[in-house]
Amino acid sequence: LLADPSTRQLPEELAGALATLKRVLGGFDPDSPAYGEIVGAARAARLAIEGLGPDSAAYRELVDALSAAQLTIRDASSLLRVLEERPSALLFSSGRAADPTPRRPR
Repeated sequence: LLADPSTRQLPEELAGALATLKRVLGGFDPDSPAYGEIVGAARAARLAIEGLGPDSAAYRELVDALSAAQLTIRDASSLLRVLEERPSALLFSSGRAADPTPRRPR
């Protein structure tokens, strides 16, 4: 997900859209209700963009979650490999028991 080029381009595309919106807003009357709503939406969008940066908590949590998922997948693939080789591995231990020695008769 993070290596996908479209994901990396998202903040830049949003910043470009905000810049265009800012130019368009230059023609609105600042006293109109629509102007206030659009400015509020632009501020909210800017906050969202800033929250996606590499220094944000959300970004770090996403990276941590992806790392944990990668470790889980690696462990699961190891387990699946063992089960493919020995399907009974879930029921019996892999260690070999020592050959029992019969007891002496009394």
